[in-house]
Order: sequence, then structure tokens, then C-alpha cells
Amino acid sequence: MKVVNIVLGILILILALVSTVFSFFLFEKRTCMVDGWDKMATAISSASADMDKKNAVTKDVLAHEKYTSSDMDRNMTKFSGQSKKVLGQRNDMAEYMQEIAKTLKMKEAPNAEQIIAAEEDDPVSAKTIKDKAVSAVKERDKAKKEVREFRTKFGEIGRIVNASDSGDPENVVSSVRSCKRNLDTKTEDLKRASSALRAVKSEKNRIEQERDDLKRELNSANRKNADLEKKLEETRGDYKRLTGTEYGDIPLWKDGSDEARAKVVGKVIEVDREKGYIVVDLNSTLRVTQKVGKRELKVDPKLVHGLEMVVCRGDLDSKKDVQFIARIKIDSIDASCMVANIPANAGKKIKVGDLVINNDFYEKSLKSVSK
Repeated sequence: MKVVNIVLGILILILALVSTVFSFFLFEKRTCMVDGWDKMATAISSASADMDKKNAVTKDVLAHEKYTSSDMDRNMTKFSGQSKKVLGQRNDMAEYMQEIAKTLKMKEAPNAEQIIAAEEDDPVSAKTIKDKAVSAVKERDKAKKEVREFRTKFGEIGRIVNASDSGDPENVVSSVRSCKRNLDTKTEDLKRASSALRAVKSEKNRIEQERDDLKRELNSANRKNADLEKKLEETRGDYKRLTGTEYGDIPLWKDGSDEARAKVVGKVIEVDREKGYIVVDLNSTLRVTQKVGKRELKVDPKLVHGLEMVVCRGDLDSKKDVQFIARIKIDSIDASCMVANIPANAGKKIKVGDLVINNDFYEKSLKSVSK
């Protein structure tokens, strides 16, 4: 029994010691909790005053002694409402900033998450965002000013285009569009006229160029003509000095002309009846003489292969007793003589010493008097 009592006494003593230790720790924790509660109440009161100074939640109503009071519940609800209201206003502000940024075509616009993150994590970023907001407001004000200026100019445009109500944008736009259509039509007309004018100018330039070229050619031709006239006068003078006659009084014979061939008179120098040809003393170097005043001009009668000649007898100068013998054609001619075939109908008529003359001359001058 005694042992039991000792054991029980020891247990009770141990429990008393444990109770004392736990009581100490509980008191310390209570003190820490009270201090923390006071700090929390101070922070909530300060935050409430920052959010709404008129309806701030005071520190007294948040004291730990009043944690069960209805005032604390009501004021904590008020604080929660203040927080939600501030958060809503902040989100609305961010949305407004975004709308303004989009309207002003800004490259960057902070959203609500960026504003919250900046305010919580980086005050410098928060200031940057605020600066952007200020810049956005300035740009908004600038845009408003530009809009006012635009409306003023818009009204001036309306008055220029004779809009019935220059303050009515739709009326002004309609009038401007009508003026633009008229302007486009006149612009097209102007383009066509300009194109036609360019074509006319180009043609004018081409004609002027041709005119200038013709003028240069005419001047050159006039100079050449003047030189030729001068040379012609000199030639006429030389001709007169040489011939004693004026140039043009006596037509000059040309090589191979009827006049030159009419002066050709040859003689048969050989007759070969066996082989059927005759030889005439005419040759390719023969030249006939044309008297021009004091001068005698040598002209080539151009006796060529196939030329028709006449064989005859008689006095050609008196044109009496001229006897027609035969017609022949030159078969060949060189610098020594002329050869012709004997016609079949000539027989033995052709003799050495017979005369040979041009057929055309015979037809025109001697045929009527020949036997």
C-alpha cells in the first residue's frame, strides 16, 4: 500500500510539473498571438484608411478582446468590400488603359495582371506602368485635340465643296466623293489630252526635224547647183572658144547614135564565096568625125555583133546612081576588120570594092534614090 501511495505521489508530481510547463508555453504563445493580432489590426486599419479615409476600419474595433463582437464582423465585411472595390477599380483602370492604347495604336498596353504583379513584386515596374498610363492619357488628350482639329478641317472641306450642312459628316463625305468623281473624270480627260498633246509635240518635233533636214539638203543642193551653174558657164565659155559657136546650137552626137553610124562608110576588101563570108575594112577602133564650128569631135559609132549593114555601089555624096546589093549583119569585128556572112539571096552580087553603110541611114536617106 505504501508503495502504491509513493508511485501515485510521483505521478501527481510529474503531472503538476508538466502542467506548469505547458501553462508557460501557452502563455508565451498567447502573448505572441496578441502581438500579431495587434499588428494585423494596425495593418488592416491602415489599408482601410488608404482605400477609404471616410469609411476606414479603425484599430479599436479590431482589438482581440472584441473578436466575438458584431462590430468586428461588420467592419471585416466592410474591409473585404473595400478590397474588392479597389481591385475592381484597378481592373477597370487596366481595361480602360488597354482600350485607350488600342485606340491610339500603342505597341504595349499593361493589363490587370501586370499591374498587380508590378505593384506586388516590383515597385519600379509599377512606376513604369504608371508612366505608360500617364503617356496613354497624354496621347488620348492629343488624339482628342487632333479630332477637334480634324472636325474643324472637315467643316472647312464641307464649305469648300458646298455641302448643304458642312457639320454633317455624311453630307460632307457624299459631297467630297462627288467632287472626287468629277475630279477623276477631269483627270482622265487631262491624261488623254496630255497624251494627245505629247503625240502632237512628238509629230511636230519629227516634222521640224525633217524640215531642218530638208533645209540642210536644199542648202547643200543649192550650193551644188551654184557650183554646177558656175562650171556650166565655164564649160560654155570653153565650148565657144573651142568651136566658135554657142553651146547648144549644134547637138552633139552620142556614141552609137544614128547620126554617128550614118557617117560610117566601109569597103569590101575580100569575098570568100566558098566559105560564105566577106571582109570589110571597118574595125572596132573606128571613129567618125562631127564638125562643131572650128572643132572636129571624134565619136564612136559602136559597130557591134548583129548590127545590120547595107552593101551598095555608087556615089554616096551626090546620092545618084546608088545601087543596092544586099543586107548583111556583122558577125564579128575587131581592131583590124569586120566579117559578115554572105546572104543566100546575094549570090555573086557582092564584089570587092563595094561600099558598106548603116542600114538605118540607107533606109532614111538613100533608099528612095537607089536602083
